[in-house]
Amino acid sequence: MPVKHTTSTCVIATALLIGCSSSGNDDSNPAAPETAAPDASGQNSMPAPGVDPSSTPQSVSRYNGSYFRDCINSEDDEEVWDTVEIMIQNDTASSIITEYSDAQCTLPTFVIALDISLEYPGGTADTSLGVADFLNSTIESATVNGQMSSGDNEVDFGLILLDGNTLYFGLSSEELSGEMLETRPVQIDQSNQFIRR
Repeated sequence: MPVKHTTSTCVIATALLIGCSSSGNDDSNPAAPETAAPDASGQNSMPAPGVDPSSTPQSVSRYNGSYFRDCINSEDDEEVWDTVEIMIQNDTASSIITEYSDAQCTLPTFVIALDISLEYPGGTADTSLGVADFLNSTIESATVNGQMSSGDNEVDFGLILLDGNTLYFGLSSEELSGEMLETRPVQIDQSNQFIRR
């Protein structure tokens, strides 16, 4: 198993939860949000336009369930395809990413299983698909083809939105990568749709 694909698939898994960049005509990311110096609590005192940091999700249990994303080419410059299944139960999630060597996703090359902790810190962002909740996620552990490894234990700051039976995550970019609180995405990645099973 090439290490390159393992690393890139872990990056994909993380990107799915914090937000994915897209070259399509989906929501376009505006410039990085204006931010002020953190206040005494460590929070920004001036949120991005369209962001309401005081909102709390009405019920995080609405996200509970199993979701699946069909076979797509996950790396534009390589012949790599994958499917993703995400299972959410309140403040935890697990994800199974299966990478394939063919466009029909019939020849698996490896499987990554992730255990993820979720936090819904309150706060929302108005997106073109509706109001998305803030989501902080941390990969706690990863198993690659049955071999256990530790998670990254770094908090990723993203968005989550459920529209009918379709789950979406934030659209990240260079400026809004989700790696820090100040760089949380502000739009939804419409190219990665996870359908409730």
